Amino acid sequence: MNKCPVCQNQKLKTVINKDNDEIVVNECLKCGHGFLVNTEEKYNSELYEYYEDLMLDKDLLEQERLNDNNYREILSVFKILSDEKSLLDVGCGIGGFVQFAQSQGWEAKGIDLSCQAVDLGRSLGRNIERMNFFDEQVVKYGQFDAITMFEFIEHVSNPLSFINTAAQYLKKGGVLYLTTPNFRALDRYILRDEWRVISKEHLNYFTKSSLEKMISCNEHLCIKKIKTKNISIQALMKIIGNMDFSVREKQKKITTNTRKKIKLSRSMRYAKNLANITLNMLDKGSTIIAVIERR
Repeated sequence: MNKCPVCQNQKLKTVINKDNDEIVVNECLKCGHGFLVNTEEKYNSELYEYYEDLMLDKDLLEQERLNDNNYREILSVFKILSDEKSLLDVGCGIGGFVQFAQSQGWEAKGIDLSCQAVDLGRSLGRNIERMNFFDEQVVKYGQFDAITMFEFIEHVSNPLSFINTAAQYLKKGGVLYLTTPNFRALDRYILRDEWRVISKEHLNYFTKSSLEKMISCNEHLCIKKIKTKNISIQALMKIIGNMDFSVREKQKKITTNTRKKIKLSRSMRYAKNLANITLNMLDKGSTIIAVIERR
Protein backbone atom coordinates (compact mmCIF):
# COMPACT_ATOMS: atom_id res chain seq x y z
CA MET A 1 0.00 0.00 0.00
CA ASN A 2 1.55 3.29 -1.12
CA LYS A 3 -0.96 5.72 0.35
CA CYS A 4 -2.67 6.36 3.68
CA PRO A 5 -5.92 4.35 3.98
CA VAL A 6 -7.52 7.22 5.93
CA CYS A 7 -6.63 10.44 4.08
CA GLN A 8 -5.11 8.98 0.87
CA ASN A 9 -1.92 11.01 1.35
CA GLN A 10 1.10 9.50 -0.39
CA LYS A 11 3.75 11.15 1.78
CA LEU A 12 4.75 8.36 4.15
CA LYS A 13 7.66 7.22 6.24
CA THR A 14 8.57 3.83 7.67
CA VAL A 15 8.56 4.03 11.47
CA ILE A 16 8.61 0.36 12.50
CA ASN A 17 10.46 -2.59 11.00
CA LYS A 18 10.37 -5.84 12.98
CA ASP A 19 11.41 -9.45 12.44
CA ASN A 20 13.51 -8.87 9.33
CA ASP A 21 10.88 -7.02 7.30
CA GLU A 22 8.08 -9.39 8.40
CA ILE A 23 6.28 -6.47 10.06
CA VAL A 24 6.73 -3.03 8.48
CA VAL A 25 4.58 -0.05 9.53
CA ASN A 26 4.36 3.18 7.56
CA GLU A 27 3.13 6.43 9.09
CA CYS A 28 1.22 9.11 7.20
CA LEU A 29 3.00 12.45 7.43
CA LYS A 30 -0.34 14.28 7.15
CA CYS A 31 -2.72 12.65 9.65
CA GLY A 32 -0.32 10.46 11.65
CA HIS A 33 -2.12 7.23 10.83
CA GLY A 34 -0.03 4.06 10.85
CA PHE A 35 -0.66 0.99 8.75
CA LEU A 36 0.94 -2.34 8.03
CA VAL A 37 2.65 -2.67 4.66
CA ASN A 38 1.66 -5.63 2.43
CA THR A 39 -1.54 -6.44 4.30
CA GLU A 40 -3.75 -9.42 3.55
CA GLU A 41 -7.24 -8.54 2.32
CA LYS A 42 -8.82 -11.79 3.52
CA TYR A 43 -9.37 -12.95 7.09
CA ASN A 44 -6.51 -15.19 8.23
CA SER A 45 -7.71 -17.62 10.90
CA GLU A 46 -4.14 -18.63 11.80
CA LEU A 47 -3.58 -15.22 13.39
CA TYR A 48 -6.34 -15.90 15.93
CA GLU A 49 -5.43 -19.35 17.17
CA TYR A 50 -4.92 -17.92 20.67
CA TYR A 51 -8.67 -18.49 21.23
CA GLU A 52 -7.80 -22.19 21.51
CA ASP A 53 -5.78 -21.33 24.63
CA LEU A 54 -8.85 -19.68 26.17
CA MET A 55 -10.72 -22.97 25.93
CA LEU A 56 -8.21 -24.43 28.39
CA ASP A 57 -8.12 -21.39 30.69
CA LYS A 58 -9.69 -22.37 34.01
CA ASP A 59 -9.76 -18.73 35.17
CA LEU A 60 -11.55 -17.43 32.08
CA LEU A 61 -14.87 -16.54 33.72
CA GLU A 62 -13.15 -14.95 36.71
CA GLN A 63 -11.09 -12.77 34.37
CA GLU A 64 -14.23 -11.77 32.49
CA ARG A 65 -15.90 -10.61 35.71
CA LEU A 66 -13.15 -8.00 36.05
CA ASN A 67 -14.74 -6.31 33.03
CA ASP A 68 -18.21 -5.94 34.59
CA ASN A 69 -17.68 -2.36 35.80
CA ASN A 70 -16.31 -1.34 32.40
CA TYR A 71 -19.26 -2.96 30.66
CA ARG A 72 -21.71 -1.21 32.97
CA GLU A 73 -20.07 2.14 32.24
CA ILE A 74 -20.27 1.51 28.49
CA LEU A 75 -23.98 0.64 28.61
CA SER A 76 -24.65 3.87 30.52
CA VAL A 77 -23.42 5.77 27.44
CA PHE A 78 -26.35 4.43 25.43
CA LYS A 79 -29.23 6.54 26.77
CA ILE A 80 -31.96 4.61 24.97
CA LEU A 81 -35.55 5.44 25.95
CA SER A 82 -37.13 2.50 24.11
CA ASP A 83 -37.98 -0.66 26.03
CA GLU A 84 -36.58 -2.72 23.15
CA LYS A 85 -32.90 -1.85 23.41
CA SER A 86 -31.01 -3.55 20.58
CA LEU A 87 -27.24 -3.95 20.38
CA LEU A 88 -24.78 -5.59 17.99
CA ASP A 89 -21.21 -6.33 19.10
CA VAL A 90 -18.95 -6.63 16.03
CA GLY A 91 -15.82 -8.70 16.54
CA CYS A 92 -17.39 -10.00 19.75
CA GLY A 93 -14.75 -12.64 20.51
CA ILE A 94 -16.27 -15.13 22.95
CA GLY A 95 -19.21 -12.83 23.68
CA GLY A 96 -18.56 -11.60 27.22
CA PHE A 97 -20.03 -8.15 26.56
CA VAL A 98 -23.04 -9.65 24.77
CA GLN A 99 -23.84 -11.79 27.79
CA PHE A 100 -23.47 -8.85 30.18
CA ALA A 101 -25.69 -6.60 28.02
CA GLN A 102 -28.39 -9.27 27.97
CA SER A 103 -28.24 -9.49 31.77
CA GLN A 104 -28.97 -5.74 31.84
CA GLY A 105 -32.09 -6.03 29.67
CA TRP A 106 -30.60 -5.50 26.23
CA GLU A 107 -31.51 -7.50 23.13
CA ALA A 108 -27.86 -8.16 22.31
CA LYS A 109 -26.21 -10.15 19.53
CA GLY A 110 -22.56 -10.69 18.64
CA ILE A 111 -20.74 -11.62 15.45
CA ASP A 112 -17.17 -12.74 14.86
CA LEU A 113 -15.20 -14.59 12.16
CA SER A 114 -13.18 -16.75 14.55
CA CYS A 115 -14.54 -20.30 14.68
CA GLN A 116 -12.72 -20.97 17.95
CA ALA A 117 -14.11 -17.84 19.63
CA VAL A 118 -17.68 -18.42 18.49
CA ASP A 119 -17.62 -22.11 19.41
CA LEU A 120 -16.34 -21.28 22.90
CA GLY A 121 -18.86 -18.47 23.39
CA ARG A 122 -21.78 -20.59 22.23
CA SER A 123 -20.69 -23.39 24.56
CA LEU A 124 -21.14 -20.83 27.35
CA GLY A 125 -24.69 -20.09 26.14
CA ARG A 126 -23.95 -16.74 24.48
CA ASN A 127 -25.96 -15.27 21.61
CA ILE A 128 -23.17 -14.99 19.06
CA GLU A 129 -22.73 -16.14 15.46
CA ARG A 130 -19.84 -16.70 13.06
CA MET A 131 -20.71 -14.06 10.52
CA ASN A 132 -19.20 -11.35 8.35
CA PHE A 133 -20.34 -7.78 9.11
CA PHE A 134 -21.26 -7.40 5.43
CA ASP A 135 -23.34 -10.61 5.38
CA GLU A 136 -26.96 -10.24 4.23
CA GLN A 137 -28.04 -12.01 7.41
CA VAL A 138 -26.99 -8.95 9.44
CA VAL A 139 -29.37 -6.83 7.37
CA LYS A 140 -32.22 -9.16 8.38
CA TYR A 141 -31.59 -8.27 12.03
CA GLY A 142 -32.81 -4.74 11.28
CA GLN A 143 -31.29 -1.56 12.66
CA PHE A 144 -29.74 -1.27 16.09
CA ASP A 145 -29.79 1.28 18.91
CA ALA A 146 -26.12 0.59 19.56
CA ILE A 147 -23.17 -1.04 17.82
CA THR A 148 -19.91 -1.80 19.60
CA MET A 149 -16.48 -2.53 18.17
CA PHE A 150 -13.96 -3.28 20.92
CA GLU A 151 -10.34 -3.46 19.71
CA PHE A 152 -11.66 -4.47 16.30
CA ILE A 153 -11.18 -1.73 13.71
CA GLU A 154 -7.39 -2.15 13.74
CA HIS A 155 -7.79 -5.73 12.45
CA VAL A 156 -9.41 -4.87 9.11
CA SER A 157 -7.81 -3.63 5.89
CA ASN A 158 -10.80 -1.44 4.97
CA PRO A 159 -11.84 0.30 8.20
CA LEU A 160 -13.90 3.02 6.49
CA SER A 161 -16.13 0.36 4.88
CA PHE A 162 -16.92 -1.00 8.34
CA ILE A 163 -17.69 2.49 9.66
CA ASN A 164 -19.99 3.23 6.70
CA THR A 165 -21.79 -0.10 7.16
CA ALA A 166 -22.22 0.59 10.87
CA ALA A 167 -23.90 3.89 9.98
CA GLN A 168 -26.38 1.98 7.80
CA TYR A 169 -27.19 -0.49 10.58
CA LEU A 170 -27.71 2.18 13.25
CA LYS A 171 -31.06 3.76 13.98
CA LYS A 172 -31.17 7.55 13.82
CA GLY A 173 -29.82 8.76 17.14
CA GLY A 174 -28.12 5.41 17.68
CA VAL A 175 -24.55 5.14 18.93
CA LEU A 176 -21.41 3.46 17.63
CA TYR A 177 -18.95 2.83 20.47
CA LEU A 178 -15.47 1.78 19.44
CA THR A 179 -12.07 1.33 21.01
CA THR A 180 -8.70 0.84 19.34
CA PRO A 181 -5.04 1.02 20.35
CA ASN A 182 -3.52 4.50 20.24
CA PHE A 183 -0.53 4.79 17.89
CA ARG A 184 0.68 7.77 19.94
CA ALA A 185 0.40 5.87 23.23
CA LEU A 186 3.01 6.32 25.94
CA ASP A 187 3.29 2.51 25.88
CA ARG A 188 4.77 2.64 22.38
CA TYR A 189 7.62 4.94 23.42
CA ILE A 190 8.36 3.08 26.65
CA LEU A 191 8.23 -0.46 25.29
CA ARG A 192 9.56 0.17 21.78
CA ASP A 193 10.14 -3.24 20.14
CA GLU A 194 8.39 -4.97 23.05
CA TRP A 195 5.10 -3.15 22.38
CA ARG A 196 2.78 -6.08 21.64
CA VAL A 197 0.29 -3.94 19.72
CA ILE A 198 2.54 -4.11 16.66
CA SER A 199 1.68 -7.48 15.12
CA LYS A 200 0.54 -9.14 11.90
CA GLU A 201 -3.08 -9.20 13.05
CA HIS A 202 -3.18 -5.39 13.44
CA LEU A 203 -3.37 -3.78 10.01
CA ASN A 204 -4.19 -0.18 11.04
CA TYR A 205 -2.83 2.00 13.85
CA PHE A 206 -5.03 4.98 14.68
CA THR A 207 -4.30 8.26 16.40
CA LYS A 208 -7.11 10.45 17.71
CA SER A 209 -6.74 12.74 14.70
CA SER A 210 -6.71 9.94 12.11
CA LEU A 211 -9.78 8.32 13.68
CA GLU A 212 -11.58 11.67 13.69
CA LYS A 213 -10.58 12.14 10.05
CA MET A 214 -12.01 8.76 9.07
CA ILE A 215 -15.31 9.29 10.91
CA SER A 216 -15.72 12.71 9.29
CA CYS A 217 -15.80 10.98 5.88
CA ASN A 218 -19.34 9.81 6.68
CA GLU A 219 -21.85 12.67 6.74
CA HIS A 220 -24.30 10.67 8.86
CA LEU A 221 -21.91 10.22 11.77
CA CYS A 222 -20.85 12.69 14.43
CA ILE A 223 -18.26 12.14 17.16
CA LYS A 224 -19.82 13.00 20.51
CA LYS A 225 -16.81 12.11 22.61
CA ILE A 226 -13.28 10.87 22.00
CA LYS A 227 -10.51 10.31 24.53
CA THR A 228 -7.48 8.19 25.35
CA LYS A 229 -6.98 6.28 28.58
CA ASN A 230 -4.83 3.68 30.34
CA ILE A 231 -1.21 2.62 30.38
CA SER A 232 -0.35 -1.06 30.21
CA ILE A 233 0.92 -3.00 33.21
CA GLN A 234 3.82 -4.04 31.00
CA ALA A 235 4.85 -0.39 30.50
CA LEU A 236 4.53 0.37 34.21
CA MET A 237 6.70 -2.60 35.11
CA LYS A 238 9.25 -1.46 32.54
CA ILE A 239 9.42 1.95 34.25
CA ILE A 240 9.58 0.52 37.76
CA GLY A 241 11.89 -2.42 37.40
CA ASN A 242 12.36 -3.65 33.87
CA MET A 243 10.41 -6.83 34.69
CA ASP A 244 10.65 -9.61 32.11
CA PHE A 245 7.36 -9.93 30.22
CA SER A 246 8.71 -12.25 27.54
CA VAL A 247 6.47 -15.11 28.67
CA ARG A 248 2.83 -14.41 27.74
CA GLU A 249 1.42 -16.44 30.65
CA LYS A 250 3.48 -14.42 33.12
CA GLN A 251 2.24 -11.16 31.63
CA LYS A 252 -1.38 -12.30 31.80
CA LYS A 253 -1.06 -13.37 35.45
CA ILE A 254 0.55 -10.09 36.55
CA THR A 255 -2.03 -8.05 34.62
CA THR A 256 -4.97 -9.98 36.11
CA ASN A 257 -3.64 -9.71 39.68
CA THR A 258 -3.02 -5.97 39.29
CA ARG A 259 -6.56 -5.40 37.95
CA LYS A 260 -7.96 -7.24 40.97
CA LYS A 261 -5.98 -5.03 43.35
CA ILE A 262 -7.14 -1.84 41.61
CA LYS A 263 -10.75 -2.99 41.76
CA LEU A 264 -10.51 -3.55 45.54
CA SER A 265 -8.46 -0.46 46.46
CA ARG A 266 -10.00 3.01 46.57
CA SER A 267 -6.59 4.71 46.58
CA MET A 268 -5.41 2.72 43.56
CA ARG A 269 -8.62 3.58 41.68
CA TYR A 270 -8.07 7.25 42.49
CA ALA A 271 -4.47 7.05 41.22
CA LYS A 272 -5.65 5.32 38.05
CA ASN A 273 -8.29 8.00 37.41
CA LEU A 274 -5.72 10.76 37.95
CA ALA A 275 -3.31 9.04 35.55
CA ASN A 276 -6.05 8.71 32.94
CA ILE A 277 -6.86 12.43 33.15
CA THR A 278 -3.22 13.24 32.47
CA LEU A 279 -2.87 10.67 29.68
CA ASN A 280 -5.99 11.99 27.96
CA MET A 281 -4.76 15.59 28.14
CA LEU A 282 -1.55 14.49 26.40
CA ASP A 283 -3.31 12.06 24.00
CA LYS A 284 -0.97 9.36 25.30
CA GLY A 285 -3.39 6.77 26.70
CA SER A 286 -2.94 3.24 25.36
CA THR A 287 -6.54 3.05 24.13
CA ILE A 288 -8.67 5.43 22.08
CA ILE A 289 -12.37 5.44 22.98
CA ALA A 290 -14.86 7.06 20.62
CA VAL A 291 -18.59 7.59 21.05
CA ILE A 292 -20.16 8.27 17.67
CA GLU A 293 -23.79 9.20 17.02
CA ARG A 294 -25.89 8.48 13.92
CA ARG A 295 -27.55 11.75 12.81
